[in-house]
Amino acid sequence: MQHRQDIQIMRGVAVLLVVLFHLNTPGLASGFLGVDVFFVISGFLMALLYQRGRVMDFYRRRAARLLPAYFFVVASTILASAWLTLPTEHAQVVEQGLFSAAFSSNIGFWNQNSYFSKAEFNPLLHLWSLGVEIQFYLLVPLLAWLHARSRFALPVLFVGSLLGCLALVAVSPKTAFFLMPFRIWQFLLGAAVAHHLTAQGAVRSPHPILGFSILVAVIALVTLFPVNGQLNDPLLGHPGGAAIMVTVATGVILTCGLPERFQRSIVGEALQRLGNWSYSIYLVHFPVIVLCLYQPFSGTLLSPGSGVQALLVMALIALLATVSYSIFERRVGWMKHTGGAIGGIIVIIALSLISVPINRSQFTEQQRNVFAALEDRDAFRCGELLRFLQQPVLMRFLHDTKLLSCELTENQPTSAPVLLLVGDSHAARARRWPPACR
Repeated sequence: MQHRQDIQIMRGVAVLLVVLFHLNTPGLASGFLGVDVFFVISGFLMALLYQRGRVMDFYRRRAARLLPAYFFVVASTILASAWLTLPTEHAQVVEQGLFSAAFSSNIGFWNQNSYFSKAEFNPLLHLWSLGVEIQFYLLVPLLAWLHARSRFALPVLFVGSLLGCLALVAVSPKTAFFLMPFRIWQFLLGAAVAHHLTAQGAVRSPHPILGFSILVAVIALVTLFPVNGQLNDPLLGHPGGAAIMVTVATGVILTCGLPERFQRSIVGEALQRLGNWSYSIYLVHFPVIVLCLYQPFSGTLLSPGSGVQALLVMALIALLATVSYSIFERRVGWMKHTGGAIGGIIVIIALSLISVPINRSQFTEQQRNVFAALEDRDAFRCGELLRFLQQPVLMRFLHDTKLLSCELTENQPTSAPVLLLVGDSHAARARRWPPACR
């Protein structure tokens, strides 16, 4: 397909919104909508790049494009975490690394908490979107086959995915947010634009002024429209009304194009440069922010303490994005072979396992015992799994646990006196108490 600078500008705008959002920039509380732009562009490009009958070639090209920088960032984050964080936080990073090796980060974080929760230490949280994209890529050959068999198949899938997404926002926003089936409508809209509204990806009927106006409207939407990602509301929640508006707006810009004069302007060229580097910038920015602002037992911190700290974080993002783009994103050829992808997965798994003793070796035995206390007697705690199993079937699927209590007792002899103790995670079963206390 013809190279389109306007797409790079859209990518530049999207990654800028996401990075500034993750830096808690005032006025950009909805900057996460930039990811929705990426989803539509991905659907648009995959519809043009996939060639029927060349499935493995499609997968190899996708792997060569995405995985070298992806593995570089995951491996670097695991190693940095091993040296910088306490065992309690590093254990979370290891788990995230293992999910990323299986390209299922979105499922791992769905199993944990809302994207908007900062309680856990999640330097690889941003990889949820890569999980969604890679899972979509795996479906591209099937979707192309369905499209060739029936012209109604993909429209039905689009409507079903969109309606399911909106319905779930009212019940379990994190399920609609994280899981690919409820995001596929955004990819399909991009694919529909590529097939029906462009000439093999090139603008068929240019309306650049309209496209520019829509781009400005998207930026205004991100800064002005109140989007609450944890709200059970299909209009104000996410992915809800704002996601629909951004998705449709991105499709319109892809159809209409942007003015040549704007593309050649200083701002346009700067955004194109950002767009060219957007993948590496997106990959490195979140781990840099979270690790640089790390404080023990404080979860995911995203607000720099001063302007100087913010500048240092942004400088480190620029440096590592340059390394990722120059060395891993553009010049690595080994990923064109299937063995390269498998080797990368093995490296991530190995680093995840090896990093644990490296991390723990930095602390004394007494310190390690203190950290172990956080996991002590885990069997006596009311874990999320137990609450999950006690939910009705629908709540199990949504994984949105609501129960406030659970029973941890085993069957006790009826002849022995039993004291019922109700409490939080510090409470223990009565039979563990001294006999005088029974």
